[in-house]
Amino acid sequence: MAKVKASIKQLESSNCYINALSTDVTGRWIAGGGGVARRGDEGLKGVLLLWDGLTGKLVNERQFKTKDPIGAIAMSRDGSLLAWSGLSDSVVQISKAPSLQTARVLPLIPKNVLPNRYGIVRTSTMVGGLSFSPDGKRLAAGCWDLTAKLWAIKRRVLHELSPEHRENVDFVGFLKNGKQFVSATAGAVRLWDLKREKVLKEVTVRGGQHIWEHALVADAEKMVSLGDKGKVRVWDLRTWTFEQFEHGLKRRVMAFAVSPDGKSIALGCNDGRIAIFDATTQQQRDEIRLARSIKHLLYTDGGATLTCAVSGGETSAPSVWRVKLNSIAGGNDIPVPAGTSVRSLASKRR
Repeated sequence: MAKVKASIKQLESSNCYINALSTDVTGRWIAGGGGVARRGDEGLKGVLLLWDGLTGKLVNERQFKTKDPIGAIAMSRDGSLLAWSGLSDSVVQISKAPSLQTARVLPLIPKNVLPNRYGIVRTSTMVGGLSFSPDGKRLAAGCWDLTAKLWAIKRRVLHELSPEHRENVDFVGFLKNGKQFVSATAGAVRLWDLKREKVLKEVTVRGGQHIWEHALVADAEKMVSLGDKGKVRVWDLRTWTFEQFEHGLKRRVMAFAVSPDGKSIALGCNDGRIAIFDATTQQQRDEIRLARSIKHLLYTDGGATLTCAVSGGETSAPSVWRVKLNSIAGGNDIPVPAGTSVRSLASKRR
């Protein structure tokens, strides 16, 4: 197999671990949310990091007095706002980029909350996912109190979509037209009409198989999901059918990302490998290997780079890496850090 030219660089960060990554539509910023890894500073558990999406340099880092590490983040399409929430804060905060100064605090629990279907009155909740509308005027949250929530950001008006889900809501996302909205749990996916706040369609995953991660493809007519045993599904949101993505990997798939143009899917594994597939043919094109298990993946810089959060080890802290994908096919031969490798599979198929 021929040697592949590649550029892999570790991004600057303090001794913290990353729970979520997000970027704006142009790739100007890369945002990370997580927790402070060092002990003895119990009041400072949440941390936000902001990198320059073009250079990979750390632009800003702020720690917050949250109850738990930051578990969900979302950046607006224009990159001016960053929404985030601690794992059990029961609020969502909106910070301005690049200062990361808090601009708004949005409560997750309505003032006159009613008992749910089990007769329980909610006093707190956790956030599974966040998403800005295409125009940036609304924010959606998928919560672990079985609800999907919407805010009109400027007016700070909260709406809970009804009926409730049967499980915790882990993902929310707006379709391209901004008039429809997807919410998903481990076992079901719903399509909502936002004007009427009505469920248009619901699909349940059968056989007790659970879905843990979701991502909308660029045109918002398709969605990719990652479930039990590394099963990847590609959903057609027009027909509400899905097909199995046959990646054939023997290793455990921990994370995935879809390129902005929807043509590539990257799968991150527990042994540090990242396999990049053609989304149409389902053929593997390239493979990148980092030293630790992949936790999160995100395409940035218009799909030219892949940002990877990896777990820490006994002698190493968690870290975030940036891979220039266009250099896999050619370009400058930049030394690859110890414990990493890149290879192209294209030559094997000729």
